[in-house]
Amino acid sequence: MPAVVVLPPSGGSARDPILRRLAQHLAARGIACAVMDLPYHGYRKRPGVAPAAPYLEGSVASSVQALGQAASDVRTVTSWLAVQPDVDPHR
Repeated sequence: MPAVVVLPPSGGSARDPILRRLAQHLAARGIACAVMDLPYHGYRKRPGVAPAAPYLEGSVASSVQALGQAASDVRTVTSWLAVQPDVDPHR
């Protein structure tokens, strides 16, 4: 089956019931799903820091680091999905 990584909107959380329903809807149609929080979002949010702040505020280097971490995390989850027995890694 194909697979997707579902990311909450900026500031959102993977625990959002709407995202859970989306994942269930896709799974019921034969699409494997992983719902994840990006760095600085959801349960990974730092107290008192807006979710977008690490990406948009501060130095260019800190923004690049935050975006790089987000991309790395998505790649890791994608790699994990690709090796699941029911997932077609080319879909």
